[in-house]
Amino acid sequence: MIPSKPIIHLCIPQLFQPLKLWSRDFRFEPEAPELSLLLRQFTSDKTESVLGLDASLFNAIGMAESKELPVAYYRYQTHNNCQLSAEKTILCADPIHLEVGMNDITLTEIITDLSEAEAQEILDELNAHFKQDGLEFILGSYQHWYLALSNKGPQEEPVKTTPLSEVLRKNIASFQPRSATKTSAINWQVIQNEAQMILHASTVNQQREMAGLTTVNSLWFWGGGKVENEISDKKLAHVFCSENAKSSGQTIAKAANCDWQTLPEDLGRFRLPDFKTGRNLIIFDQLFNPAVHDSLEQYQQELSKLNEGIIKVLRAAWQAGEIELLIDGCDGRVIQPLKVPAWKFWKHTPPLLHDV
Repeated sequence: MIPSKPIIHLCIPQLFQPLKLWSRDFRFEPEAPELSLLLRQFTSDKTESVLGLDASLFNAIGMAESKELPVAYYRYQTHNNCQLSAEKTILCADPIHLEVGMNDITLTEIITDLSEAEAQEILDELNAHFKQDGLEFILGSYQHWYLALSNKGPQEEPVKTTPLSEVLRKNIASFQPRSATKTSAINWQVIQNEAQMILHASTVNQQREMAGLTTVNSLWFWGGGKVENEISDKKLAHVFCSENAKSSGQTIAKAANCDWQTLPEDLGRFRLPDFKTGRNLIIFDQLFNPAVHDSLEQYQQELSKLNEGIIKVLRAAWQAGEIELLIDGCDGRVIQPLKVPAWKFWKHTPPLLHDV
C-alpha cells in the first residue's frame, strides 16, 4: 500500500486581508512570483467565523468554530510544564497599552520589553489587590501572563473573548470580554477597571514612563476555553514556526500532542524537511506587524523572503507530486492549489494577490 503524501498546511496571517484596501488606496500590488504561479488555479473552503491565526490553528485540529479557544490552558503548560488544577479556569492576561481618543479606546501595543523582574513585580501588585476575590495572576513569561479563577458555578465557559492579535490597532469597544451566562458572578468590566488602577499606580510603570518607555496600562483577557477530549480529531504530525510565532507553535503543538521546531531565520536556507505522513503545520507570521501598521515596504520585504524561501521550495515539491499543499491566510479561507492541465496552461495567467 502506497502511503499518502504529507499534507503541508501553511498558515500566513494577513497574507490577503490588507491587499484589497492597499490596492484601492495606495495602488499597491505585491510581488510574489512563486506564490502567484502556485495560485493560477485553486479551490477553497471558507468559514466566516474562523478569523485570525489562533482560530485558524485550532480549527486545523478540529475544534468547533463556536467554542472559546483554550489557548491559555495549553500555553500555560508550555511555560510552566504542568497543568493547572481542574478546580480552576485559566485565561491569558497579557500586558498591553491602550490609547484613549475622542470617541474610542485603541489597543496600540502589546508590551514585549519587560524584564522578568518587572513583570513579576506588577503581578505581585495585582495579586495583593485581587487575592480577596479569589483571583490569581501568574507569570508565564515577561509578555505572557495568566489569570486563574476558581470554578464555583456551572461547568460552562466563563467568558467569551477575542484573541489579542485580532484586536491590535483596533477600537476595543466591541471586543471586550464578557460572561458567557447571564447568571455569572464575574464582572469583567470591574476586574479590568480595577486592574488598570493598580497598573497606573505601579512603580514599574512610573519608572518606565520616566525612561520614555511604553507603560503597561491594561491587560487583555482571552483564550479561556474549556478543553475537550475530541479537540484533536485532526491530529497534526509536526509544527514548524517562525521565531515570532514560537508561542503559537508551541501552544498548538501541545494541543495536538506533536513535536515542533522553528524555521531558519534566513528563509533562503529553507530546505524541504522530512515531512511526516499526515498534516504538517507551518506558521509564518512575519507579515502580521507590517500589515496591522500599514507598512507596505516592510510587508513586501517579508513577502519576498517568504516567496523566495518557503513558497519556492514547497511549490517545487508540490509540482513534483511529493506533497499536498494548503494555504491558510487566516481570513476564513483554506486554499488548495490545483495543477493546471498542460493543454490549457496558457489560459491561466498568474493572478494579482489582491484578487485571490
